[in-house]
Amino acid sequence: MTQPKGRALFRCRRAQITGGILFQFILAIHILASVIFLGNLITTAFWKVRADRSGNLENMAMTSRSVLFADYVFTGPGIATLLVTGILLAGSGSRSLGKVYL
Repeated sequence: MTQPKGRALFRCRRAQITGGILFQFILAIHILASVIFLGNLITTAFWKVRADRSGNLENMAMTSRSVLFADYVFTGPGIATLLVTGILLAGSGSRSLGKVYL
């Protein structure tokens, strides 16, 4: 038996993702990643504004370093996770990725 190639492979994978538990799992990961991503953005802005309002240069520098670290640890992987799961979810539907529908 030969393995499907190209679009046929994509259709096979789409059929696997659309049905059942895998779709639900990817959707749950996508929602969790979006909550963590947005929470990190809001928290980061809050602490940065508080540090800037304090006027203490040492405090502002430490907060900026912490914000940069949080961006590397949470925001970057969050964006990657949202992108990958979003593409998987969009591709699993009845519409093709070539059409503009979002």
